[in-house]
Amino acid sequence: MTIFATVGFGDIVVQTNRMKLLVTLQMLLDLAVLGLAIKLLTSAAQRGVHRRDELRGDADGTGPPSEPAQPSQ
Repeated sequence: MTIFATVGFGDIVVQTNRMKLLVTLQMLLDLAVLGLAIKLLTSAAQRGVHRRDELRGDADGTGPPSEPAQPSQ
């Protein structure tokens, strides 16, 4: 968790308990933002896969793979 708030080599560190609490809250907020970003990306990918499967006619993912479209003559 500390890596999300670490920006240097430890030469500048917080001194008071109040600042340690503030930095801890910052780290937790950074983790929450990172988790939200990961959730949004994962959700978008899942929607894309679901949409692709619907277009293929295999919305539940259990059917046979669709055959490639034949060119019309």
